[in-house]
Amino acid sequence: MNKSYIVYGVDASYFTQKVLGFMTYLGLPVDYRKKTIFVRQEIERRAGTHLMPVVVTPGDEYLWDSTPLGVEMDRRASGPGLWPPNPVQRLVARVIEDFFDEWMTRPAVYFRWRCEADAESSGAALVCDLLDLDVIPAPDDGQRAMFDTLFTTLKQWGAETCHKIGAVDKRAVENEFMRVMEILSRHFDSRAFLLGNLPSLADFSLYGGLQAHFLRDPSPRALIDEQAPNLFDFRDRMKVIRAENLTDKWQDKAEIAPSLLPLLAEIGLGFVPFLEANRRALGAGQRELSFDFGAGEERVRSRKYTESCRAEIAHELSSLDDRDRGLVREILDPAGCYQVYAG
Repeated sequence: MNKSYIVYGVDASYFTQKVLGFMTYLGLPVDYRKKTIFVRQEIERRAGTHLMPVVVTPGDEYLWDSTPLGVEMDRRASGPGLWPPNPVQRLVARVIEDFFDEWMTRPAVYFRWRCEADAESSGAALVCDLLDLDVIPAPDDGQRAMFDTLFTTLKQWGAETCHKIGAVDKRAVENEFMRVMEILSRHFDSRAFLLGNLPSLADFSLYGGLQAHFLRDPSPRALIDEQAPNLFDFRDRMKVIRAENLTDKWQDKAEIAPSLLPLLAEIGLGFVPFLEANRRALGAGQRELSFDFGAGEERVRSRKYTESCRAEIAHELSSLDDRDRGLVREILDPAGCYQVYAG
């Protein structure tokens, strides 16, 4: 029996980096392997999904979906855990993690596939991973035709996906992206992590985006370097932190840092209205919805998985006692982030 957890993914993948980050932090034995086109079919058949990463446990279970994976790996590991023990902080952590997973993937796809320099660097590196190549083949290399075909296919997929998720207008995407990055950079002026003295699953979601996209692709990296430099230090902290080396334990506090309130306000500005519109569209059986992402109404795909994530957080909120639910409301309501989970 394999004693390690095999992680199939690629370096330039948001959720591969998130999963590698928290599994390494937890001290779980990881055998990281590239999910190339040569092994993809069998992995997807066993896992029942085309998404990545896929984790194969020592018991030969095929697991995927980064948030449930985080919960399960946290259960299997010893240490301080990936969630704050306080139910109020935990609920807020879940809201923030969901924002990174479901909303900040939009600029990730936009930068990589709609910005030529990003496609030519990180997009090409992604194709190399998928083809199990160390470098881009030379024009006269026999593998160059396969590289060019896959690169063209992924660029087309990226362009189509940007339209499906409302990540098309350069000004709207970059303005929202930089508001979030600047808020986070200011927060990390005085805080090491998002929600306390230890990293939570929300921190690893942010780390995944930074490591795989925003500090890898030239366009977002340049913006962050100029306007939100503390994100580099945060990424570097997250790369080396190990639970086994920590002496701290989670502080059981039903509060968050004031410097995080602007992030909640940003979540309430764009993501929450989308969650509400998406919920209405799905409730009416509509495959598409109209939404203004900052540059006028766009028709985009309704998203069942996004709604399932919202519903899980709503269920957790409903399970809190009256006192804790009231404290959550005090934190989320001023930012416009409470009713979408309470209704």
